[in-house]
Amino acid sequence: MGEGLLKKDKALFPLRLSRGALADRAVPVINPGEIEAWPVWEIRAPVRGFQFSSPDGQAFGITAPADGSDAVAAGRVLTVDTRPGRKTLTDNTGRNYWPLLDKSPSLWPVEEGKTTVGIRITAGSNGPASLKLTLRPRYETY
Repeated sequence: MGEGLLKKDKALFPLRLSRGALADRAVPVINPGEIEAWPVWEIRAPVRGFQFSSPDGQAFGITAPADGSDAVAAGRVLTVDTRPGRKTLTDNTGRNYWPLLDKSPSLWPVEEGKTTVGIRITAGSNGPASLKLTLRPRYETY
């Protein structure tokens, strides 16, 4: 028997990646609300590229540049806000990453209950990267 993926005192998020590492996994996410919730993703760079996908195939991401550079440079924190009325991709300096998104992006919600999210991240060239997912559960009534 091998050891578990997670240590008993460590949570899955924030997900941390070493330099040049590729995370390509299905990650369980629990939305304790009664209806869908819209996540806010926080990606601590450096990151060459990433893609997040929902169980039904909706996806968004930024493809790694062909020249091998980082899509999100070291020292930057890219916030992907999927909430209705916001739908933004900006870093901590205010740079807009929306034009870098792959074709036909869908900034999708996390359905109520337990679901699986596809995460593919290629860490950048100068330091570790990490990912944090935050969502506010929503309910049909107050």
